[in-house]
Amino acid sequence: MKGLPLEKGIIYETIVSTFDEKGKPNAAPMGISIDSNGDLILRAFFQTDTYQNMHQSKICVINFTCNPELFVICALFQDELPEESFKKITKISAPVLKECINRYIIAEVKNEKIELERAIFECKIVQFQIKEDFYPPYTRAFSSLLEILIHTTRVLHFSKTKGSTSPEVIRLMELIKYHANVIERVSFDNLIYNQLVDKILEKISSEIE
Repeated sequence: MKGLPLEKGIIYETIVSTFDEKGKPNAAPMGISIDSNGDLILRAFFQTDTYQNMHQSKICVINFTCNPELFVICALFQDELPEESFKKITKISAPVLKECINRYIIAEVKNEKIELERAIFECKIVQFQIKEDFYPPYTRAFSSLLEILIHTTRVLHFSKTKGSTSPEVIRLMELIKYHANVIERVSFDNLIYNQLVDKILEKISSEIE
């Protein structure tokens, strides 16, 4: 974990790349987190290629990127991602996306558990390559917090101009609640995001009631 810029208890949005049994590379967006033991946790639906490949090979590469096009292509348009987009790592049976060649983790499956329609892979971090100028990996907690801030400023404005029970305020409060639930899900073991949400909700309550 030393030198790895990930906080425990936060789900980060990444792209997980694997090889199938024939050596064909696959990449798919997936949330990952670090548990209290320092293990990397992935949850994959049974029907996905990522699950099949990890179940068989017991290894994967976690690619970090903020390129929205790459997320979209890997999620929905795999045919637009040629094999030349990947590079095989020496002695490791998993590929890295060339775009992420300086921002990746190699993870080996230690344990596999069943959770309803998904498998939970508990993985050991085997190796990672992180450049010094590595930007913080993307998490929905941060983007949802920004959405809450935007909606809150509008709630405070509309509550004064149109009333706290106006349709605009009610709609915005529903959006705030939605994003607060997202933050609770993706930062389950990290208090700072939830503490900030509580602080914002207290501000709203004191201003409009």
